[in-house]
Amino acid sequence: METLTRIPFSVSREIGAALALVETHGIGPATARLLVDRHGSALAALEQAPDSLDVPERERLRLAQAENRESFPRRAERLATLVQRQLPEGARMVSYRGPGYPAQLCRLHDPPMVLWAQGPLPIAAPRAVAIIGTRSATEAGRRLARRISTELASEGVRIVSGLAQGIDSEAHRGALDANGETLAVLGSGLNFEYPRLNRQLYAELRSRGVLLTEFAPTLRPAAHQFPQRNRIVAALCDAVLVVQAGAKSGARITATHALDIGVDVLACPGPVDLPASEGCHSLLKDGAGLVTSAKDVLQALGWNPPVRDDTTSNTDMNSITVDGAAAAIVDRLSEGPACLDELAGLVGDSGRAAASLGRLEAFGYVRAGPGTTFERA
Repeated sequence: METLTRIPFSVSREIGAALALVETHGIGPATARLLVDRHGSALAALEQAPDSLDVPERERLRLAQAENRESFPRRAERLATLVQRQLPEGARMVSYRGPGYPAQLCRLHDPPMVLWAQGPLPIAAPRAVAIIGTRSATEAGRRLARRISTELASEGVRIVSGLAQGIDSEAHRGALDANGETLAVLGSGLNFEYPRLNRQLYAELRSRGVLLTEFAPTLRPAAHQFPQRNRIVAALCDAVLVVQAGAKSGARITATHALDIGVDVLACPGPVDLPASEGCHSLLKDGAGLVTSAKDVLQALGWNPPVRDDTTSNTDMNSITVDGAAAAIVDRLSEGPACLDELAGLVGDSGRAAASLGRLEAFGYVRAGPGTTFERA
């Protein structure tokens, strides 16, 4: 059987294999995760004969048909070379379970197999809140989103949003006002500045924040891609704050994803006769935390400002708030490296392990090792 030998040096063999996997018709992120988890990597999965893979028969048939049209090694080499040519300057790629992949995304049942990122900030963050809402926000809603974002960013909280018009844009601008960290999850490839009205904000985020997407650089914006990216917004955060949203807003989709993986959902109340308040009021009725200020967010999450401390020692576990899962992980890694599966078994849940590892890695207590292993920093 052919092997992957001609992948460009700047694109790892694993990323090439992941690209080949996700480009296979009928193989979605959930099946791709199943293959990678069971075989250890996309590369290992694609080096197996399709009829021997431990996936449902329908998926095995699709993989076999794809292999007959073009061998997976050749497809991986072709896609990796193509993507390398398309990659914007300063952008980078990471693959599921590979070095640099955000551990928080492992909470999803269908995590993206490949991510494209651009910007100087690290993907991991000690504390992160998504601030999202309608594109048709009122002026009061815009001001509230920007103010809360600025105040949270001033306390070292990373602000995550989707770079859409309205609430999303104000969330990013508020973080930039405070010279804080902000990350935009895109519904298109990195080569498209969308929406066009946000071109200046897009440029600022490219130099002062992080642009992140699961879509190839040349993939144009499409309506179905924006709900798809919302799960990434939810998974990268400790909480999702909906400032204004209609009854059928995409922000509700993000909130649903958040609830599915145990991420807190918060919402701002508004005038009862305002359509942009309907989604928030529905979330509040369902138990979302009520928020009118950054202080409410910090209190809801049990965070006490300030959270920035450049003198934090990575040997002093009292310098941050850690839960039992994080403490157990640190104790285990003090004995030597461990894989993600072992740590998930230790704390009883893969999502909880991934979230704890993300926080610990951001604070410098642990670091990613080869494959899916972690070790004390």
